[in-house]
Amino acid sequence: MAWPARSRYYASYDAMWVLPAVLLFLGLSLYPRSALSRFLGARVTVFLGEVSFAFYLVHRPLMQALDAESWANGGFLAYAGRMVLLVALITAVATACHVLWERPAQRFVNRRLRMRAPAPAPAPVPTPTP
Repeated sequence: MAWPARSRYYASYDAMWVLPAVLLFLGLSLYPRSALSRFLGARVTVFLGEVSFAFYLVHRPLMQALDAESWANGGFLAYAGRMVLLVALITAVATACHVLWERPAQRFVNRRLRMRAPAPAPAPVPTPTP
């Protein structure tokens, strides 16, 4: 987005998703027992949402390491098959990063923050009125 020639394009691309996102959130809040709400609340879907940040972090380096851009030279089916395998590989690496790094780091930070947090002040004791 830092490229001057692209900034207008990206801003309009992002704005294009505002209305559908608002409608999705509104629909999910009005109908919490809908099939889509149940799907988005399923354990696997929630877990993949947690893994998504690690996916974002590792996808580009893995694609570059595997030279995935050169895979487009073959036919469509070969390319599609390679992309499915690539997404599976990236998901596996991202899951490992999430489980072996992110979660332990989060627990460590949470423990440290709890150790530094001041004890809550005791609630005032009401005095009886005669």
